Amino acid sequence: MAFADIPDQKKAKRLIRNQLNTERLSHAYLFLGPEGVGQKELAKTLAKTYFCENMDEDSCEECTQCIKVKHSNHPDFDLLEAEENKDQIGIDLIRDLQKRIAYRPYEAGHRFFIISGADKMTEQAANSLLKTLEEPPGYATLILIAEDESKVLPTILSRCQQVRFEYLSDEILISYFKQQGVKEENLKLMVRLAKGSLMQAEKIIDNREIFQKRNQVFQFLVDLADKSRVEVFREVDKWKEWYEEGLPLFDLLIDWYRDIIIVGDVKTGQINNSDYLSSIESIKDKYSKSELIKELEFIREITASINANVKIELALQYLLLKLRTKRCKYEESSRSNISSGR
Repeated sequence: MAFADIPDQKKAKRLIRNQLNTERLSHAYLFLGPEGVGQKELAKTLAKTYFCENMDEDSCEECTQCIKVKHSNHPDFDLLEAEENKDQIGIDLIRDLQKRIAYRPYEAGHRFFIISGADKMTEQAANSLLKTLEEPPGYATLILIAEDESKVLPTILSRCQQVRFEYLSDEILISYFKQQGVKEENLKLMVRLAKGSLMQAEKIIDNREIFQKRNQVFQFLVDLADKSRVEVFREVDKWKEWYEEGLPLFDLLIDWYRDIIIVGDVKTGQINNSDYLSSIESIKDKYSKSELIKELEFIREITASINANVKIELALQYLLLKLRTKRCKYEESSRSNISSGR
């Protein structure tokens, strides 16, 4: 992927290309922004363009140097990431980087080291990296990629040139989905679930049964008051499996409750799940807006707990059982009001 192939991110690309063309590369960059919007691609493109045998303001993508970086086997290019099934970057990975960076370039006049997930470094790893950032060798550039700025040490922030990345535009995502053969009537939902990230968009495309699963999730929510505990536990098993396969489950849940809260206050076209409009309106009639907002916040809390490594199965069980209890209470209250003539 060359500069021209990276979607959007005009400011970030312009900054890096200008510094590359004027030979004023920083010793360390921090690429900040949501996951999957081009940070890793731009970092690799910077290295490719620097090494490129035919460089004319962009990498040629065809020479030996470009191909080596593309496949991550160039001796002067290193991409470091957390090990598979690990959520953190530990001290051993940083020590390994420090050993490698001590050697001068092998093939080119410069070396590039990318740390993907720099906001996932342990405190020990971050403090160790800080020593390298304080006295970097002149022949090396480090590129740290992070999603959450608040999880990066202030001392690391101050020693890196920060480059900000934005969410991808709806137009870019629509174009991508159309290229993948997504039907026009499904584009709105797909773009919303992609959340401005091409990586998320790719996950959605890979999840071929997303619309069928979405319908099952929503139908279960519609009938939640009538479900037994056994049925809830069975549903949790399915949802857990779908979530692990890449279904943006909590985005769907948040969208569902958001629609229930705003229906009646906005035009139908602003309802994300307008194909469930009658069910959404029916549920809203039995709830107060304040209670709906509390339930939406509860879902967000559960989402945050899963991101903090709470087991998905336990979190889903707790979520659905609590929502079911509330729904049963409101259904019972609604029936009582009708029978009493209120």
